[in-house]
Amino acid sequence: MSGDDLLTGRFDLTNALRALVNLLENAAKYSPPGSPITIKAGRRGDRLLISVLDRGPGVPVEERERIFEPFYRPAGTPPDVRGTGLGLSIARGLAVAQGGAVEFEPRAGGGSVFTLVLPGAGGEVPDADDSDLSHRALPDRV
Repeated sequence: MSGDDLLTGRFDLTNALRALVNLLENAAKYSPPGSPITIKAGRRGDRLLISVLDRGPGVPVEERERIFEPFYRPAGTPPDVRGTGLGLSIARGLAVAQGGAVEFEPRAGGGSVFTLVLPGAGGEVPDADDSDLSHRALPDRV
């Protein structure tokens, strides 16, 4: 694998994972039971992209920015869909705090694509074989 194949970035892993979990929970909440949720990773210029694709009902054009507002729940949300309307707002806030974003686009064939955008790392990426991690002993289990 070459450095061009690696997706590397400079971001807070804990907050990036929390944002991604919020996007996954949102997809699971609004997708029909048994429908697949797909995760894709890639890059756009110097940005890392992690996309969550679902086959839920999608988002009407007039609500595409409102869904990121705290406590907003789309009109017609079934009463059995749990939540407070904070997941997407928190995900976007965590991404923006790191110099990134959360983007929405409708999915071809129905559903939604939410993309977590994070700053990529510039410069050389060390080869995995050059890391001294392979030479460290793992601690004994207690």
